[in-house]
Amino acid sequence: GPNGSGKTTFLESINILLTGKSFRTNYLQECVREGEKEFFLKLGESHTERKLILTASKSLDPKSRLERNNRAKLITQANLPTPIVILSKHLRMIEGEPELRRDYFNKIMFHVEQSAYKVHTKYKKILTQRNKALKRKLPPLELSLWTENLIETGLELNRIQESFFLKLRKAA
Repeated sequence: GPNGSGKTTFLESINILLTGKSFRTNYLQECVREGEKEFFLKLGESHTERKLILTASKSLDPKSRLERNNRAKLITQANLPTPIVILSKHLRMIEGEPELRRDYFNKIMFHVEQSAYKVHTKYKKILTQRNKALKRKLPPLELSLWTENLIETGLELNRIQESFFLKLRKAA
């Protein structure tokens, strides 16, 4: 379409609905049309008569939060595929370092498997503490406690990741 016809705005709106973030700005109040006090986005889907409605709204007030319905819960209830937005910046993960791929799949997984974010955060904290314990050369008993916690949480995270990738493979 011609310049200024709204192509980028349309893609940005879908990204806000799916991720809660804009790929253009860190400040969602910048997405409010000039002269308006807020934006409201709504996307409806009917997949074999199961309905899914995604909504998001944000006012100009910087203290107000983005209001969204719980898309992951709605998608699960409607048994619909999980929509994913892939931007050009995400394509760096193909040839880039493994951390880029892990971060990308973690973001998707956290929307589908709600418990994944908590377990992932817990795992990172335990790993940090265990590494500090190693550097400080703490007694073997204390180090073994951190190691056991790390293994236990790592296995839990692995189960969640495996479940997510099985769902992803099945949907592909």
